[in-house]
Amino acid sequence: MYQEAVLNGAANQNLIEGKTVTVTFPGNKLKDKYYRNLGELTMVDVPEDAEALYEATVYAADNNALEIRSHERSGPSNIPAVKAAREAFLNQPLFAARGLWDDYMFDGDKETSFYVSRRTWSKSVINKGSLRIDFGKAINLDQLVIDTEDEHGLQPWKFGEAARMEISTDLKTWTYLPVLAGPIMKAKLDASVPVRYIRFRGTPDKVVDVKGFGRQRGHTELYRGAEYQVDFIPKIKLEIATRSENCQRVVETITKIASTGKIGDGKIFVYDLDQIVRIRTGELDEEAI
Repeated sequence: MYQEAVLNGAANQNLIEGKTVTVTFPGNKLKDKYYRNLGELTMVDVPEDAEALYEATVYAADNNALEIRSHERSGPSNIPAVKAAREAFLNQPLFAARGLWDDYMFDGDKETSFYVSRRTWSKSVINKGSLRIDFGKAINLDQLVIDTEDEHGLQPWKFGEAARMEISTDLKTWTYLPVLAGPIMKAKLDASVPVRYIRFRGTPDKVVDVKGFGRQRGHTELYRGAEYQVDFIPKIKLEIATRSENCQRVVETITKIASTGKIGDGKIFVYDLDQIVRIRTGELDEEAI
């Protein structure tokens, strides 16, 4: 409960008690209608960069829920009660389950996702919604990976059909890249050509994760239209204990299966084991393998 209210520099008990208080502001009262004709529009030729202007308005749109837009407009707060209330609201399971925040595409959390067009799906929406991604600036990528989790999240696209993806650096010139629709969509890019904008004609129902990869320099995570570098690349470490006579065969098998000819295939280290102990039985060395 509020204990004090100040209006025009003076305490106002009526506000504390929940009573109606009349507030007046200086200036002249508006006489004209709020909605009125300010001028006549004249026909002009369609400009050459009409597509770029249209795309600029598309990328400027905010598809987040009203609560998120209000949260972002209000800015950060140092008031503990306000911070606690915001965290409680944003962390509630129901909010995450509804896929209302585009942050969920870039948080690296497989349990969250953003529903791109579920709330706007209608005949009046162009292509029933279209997925657009802005990296914030031109960057160089070898691969873009979009995770929709499963075929349910992929709909209305169907597994294996062509998803029309285009890339651009200036919204004027677009380059088509073939991508097959699927729970995990991978687009190969030319790392020597910078890219900023990605657009699809249409969209999957939801996007769980978006990641960009470079040439083993870590990978680029995308967060709210901006990129940040992740220097720890996901790896798999295998530790295999085997008899000496099987060692070469194990090395050859791993090399054959894991080799892609690209940087990052990994390394194999072979070394002797001084002693092996099976804790449950107490067996030692070869008997413990």
